[in-house]
Amino acid sequence: MKRCLEDDPKGAVKGLQRIASLAEGISLSDEGSTTERDWLDQEGVNLWNISSLVRSQCQANDKKKHTGSEKDDGELVGALRWAAFRLVEAGLEPRPGIESLLHILQLASKTGATLSENGRNDLAGSVLTSAAKFEELLRNADDPEGTHRQARACAIVVYFSARMEAASKEGNRTVAEFMAQKMTGDEQ
Repeated sequence: MKRCLEDDPKGAVKGLQRIASLAEGISLSDEGSTTERDWLDQEGVNLWNISSLVRSQCQANDKKKHTGSEKDDGELVGALRWAAFRLVEAGLEPRPGIESLLHILQLASKTGATLSENGRNDLAGSVLTSAAKFEELLRNADDPEGTHRQARACAIVVYFSARMEAASKEGNRTVAEFMAQKMTGDEQ
C-alpha cells in the first residue's frame, strides 16, 4: 500500500474509491459470516489508521514548506477514510451494540467532514445520509444505567454538525437548518 501511495497517489485514490463503492454494496446485505465481517472491519480499521498517518505526514510536510499538493493530499486522505468507513460499515454486525454504534457514527462524521473539506460534497452527503440509521439506532439504544449518555450525546451532536456543514456546502439549506434545529433540540 505504501508503495502505491508514493508511486501513484492518483491511482491509489481511484482504487480506494472503487473499494468504497464495492463495500457500500456489501453493507446493504445482512449476509456474511462473523469471520467475513471481522475481516472487513479489520481492513477498514487498517485503512483508517493509514489515513491518520498520511494526514499527519501531510500536515508535517506542509509546516516545513508549502508544497502546493494540499488538494491531492486531502483527496487521498478523503479516499482512504471513505473506503475505511464503507469497509467498517460492511463489517458491522446486523444488530450492533451501543459501542459499535458510537464508533461507526464517529467514523461517519469524520469521513463526511473530511470529504466535505475537500469539495466532495456528494460523497460527504452520501456517507452522512447513510449514517442517519446509526444515529437513530444510537439515539434509541437501551442504556438503562446511562453509562453511555455523554458519549452518545457527543457522537450525535458531532454527527448533526458534520451533516449540517456538508449540507450547507452543498447548498442544501433545508437540511442544514434541520440539522441545526436537531442540535439545539428545537424541532418544531
